[in-house]
Amino acid sequence: MHKKIDNQTVNIGVLLPFSGPIGLWGNSCEACSILAAAELNSYRGILDCKVELEFIDASLKPSNVVKEVSAKVNSGQLSALVGTHTSDVRKEVANAIKGKVPYIYTPMYEGGDQGTGMYLTGLTTEQSVLPTLDWLCSNVTSQRWFFVGSDYIWPAKTHSSAIDFLYSRHREVVANELLPLKCKDFSSTLERIEQSKPDVVFINLLGEGAIDFNRQFAQRGLDSQIIRYCGAIEENMLYAVGSENSRNLFSSMGYFEGLKTNEAQNFNKLYYNNFGDLAPGLNQISVSSYEGIMLLADLAQRSQSLQTHDIEKTSMSAVNFHSPRGEITLLNKNVQADVFIVQAKDNRFVPLHRIGY
Repeated sequence: MHKKIDNQTVNIGVLLPFSGPIGLWGNSCEACSILAAAELNSYRGILDCKVELEFIDASLKPSNVVKEVSAKVNSGQLSALVGTHTSDVRKEVANAIKGKVPYIYTPMYEGGDQGTGMYLTGLTTEQSVLPTLDWLCSNVTSQRWFFVGSDYIWPAKTHSSAIDFLYSRHREVVANELLPLKCKDFSSTLERIEQSKPDVVFINLLGEGAIDFNRQFAQRGLDSQIIRYCGAIEENMLYAVGSENSRNLFSSMGYFEGLKTNEAQNFNKLYYNNFGDLAPGLNQISVSSYEGIMLLADLAQRSQSLQTHDIEKTSMSAVNFHSPRGEITLLNKNVQADVFIVQAKDNRFVPLHRIGY
């Protein structure tokens, strides 16, 4: 029997990117957030209260995002935060609110930041990237590596960990470039790739940057011999890159729309039944927004509270919750979940290997 939802509301601030390099994820994240709230409200809400979402543009300057979020948290307008955005925004928001409300951060990220009241559902570099590098070392020609990423926290830290890992596997890293977030012309970097002749190019460019780079890479004919691994490319980006530009392109995440798991297929059906066939395409980033809201509901139910100190006490042990990735475990404020290594083919990703946790 469904529990009655009373007249009180739980207002969740949902921080999403609606413009800029990763703005292409905003609409699908928004749709998945709405789906999560509707699902909760059809049953019990959160603590028998109706869930209402307030969307906040997290693609603005971090200081502007902090100003808006802090004002609403401090005035009691928001009971919790769920964020799908960049790490620089996460760090400043977390520092500003200081655990006053629960803060669920959902994308893949560089690791760390398990501060008071913060819970992270995205896979870290150690969980996702390093096992994928290990698989590539064993399954493709991979002696020489070229690193290119955005000049930003996540790529910089990921590159550092990945380079150490590759050195331990006796691989050579011929270059490590970090480029401006809004870079559109990659001619200089592509010329250096042509000259250095790596076996693998490891790409950690965000959003539109990754799309432009992969197009230009293939248009130079570099895709015929060089493997590309891009740990932040998903279905919408792949479609934008184009099938003609995605030869020898690999990725790895916890969810892809084309996975044949029961959980992924059931969620895909629910999503498109609600929003129609023309809805923004599903991907790991958008699905993580759904997961963040559902995890918040589970944490609140477990502690019978939305107060940070109560949730902190009850989340010390493992928290299991269902998601489009299947059942995943939150342990020490981070998730443990399977990773799928995929290869691009005809504007879709074909699963090659599953790394289990």
